[in-house]
Amino acid sequence: MHLYDQQYIFEVRNKRLVRPEITDFAFEHLEDHSYLTLITCQSYDAATDSYRMRRIIRAVLVDVK
Repeated sequence: MHLYDQQYIFEVRNKRLVRPEITDFAFEHLEDHSYLTLITCQSYDAATDSYRMRRIIRAVLVDVK
């Protein structure tokens, strides 16, 4: 990721596949780290017009160049 001529380098530390109502993992605090949380939808169900799963990925900032 780049911002203001600096490159921010993140390392994925955790990832989970969860049901849509399970959100606690996405909001866990990572002590003493700057981090990103990416939440995506997965397994679309046309019959209910909804997604059956979500993938949550947690990444920690490891370097700024």
